[in-house]
Amino acid sequence: RAKGIDAMFLGNPIMDGIGEPAPEKPVSPPIIGLFPGSRDEADQNFQRIIAVIEQIAEPVEYLCALSPVIDIEKMAASVAERGWCLTAGNTLRKGDKAILMGKDLFERSLHDSTLVIGMAGTANEQAAGMGRPVISFVGAGAQTTPSRMIDQERLLGGAAAYISDFPEGAAREISWLLAHPEERERRGAIGRERMGPPGGAKKIAEFLVQEFDLR
Repeated sequence: RAKGIDAMFLGNPIMDGIGEPAPEKPVSPPIIGLFPGSRDEADQNFQRIIAVIEQIAEPVEYLCALSPVIDIEKMAASVAERGWCLTAGNTLRKGDKAILMGKDLFERSLHDSTLVIGMAGTANEQAAGMGRPVISFVGAGAQTTPSRMIDQERLLGGAAAYISDFPEGAAREISWLLAHPEERERRGAIGRERMGPPGGAKKIAEFLVQEFDLR
């Protein structure tokens, strides 16, 4: 609109079909959702996520939501040299840390997570729309370049935070967020406002039907 374009926001269709946004669930230990992305570089992104997780001292439950096209064994193999081992129930373990890996964990991660480490495009935005603060950093591939992540941070109004200091700075930011529920709530409210509630596809369709007399 600032550029003179007759634009309006009727909602974002990517918020449809994933449930209603809701306040953070009080869980102990907190849950961190992991979104390594859905492209070929997901295993490389996962290696970077692991480098951050290894520096988080707080007790946390980790859920890694994988795309249907991503192989769990390949993801586990990518971090085996760091001492991580895939155990029963698709749980990746190292010392006292455990990450549940799964292709059916996306909606659970959106609804149950305290915050999200995201190396994705759409999934990061859906998490923000659900009210979950998103932490991102440089990864592999076009999805996670600094410019792409900074653009996403700007478009989401701070609901997603791009951390350039990797991995130490990302780990510190996560630890700080875990200790400050009021900041998680503030960022969550921004994400819900920026993305809008579910129902965007229907509202857009209804507008087009009326505007162009498509009945």
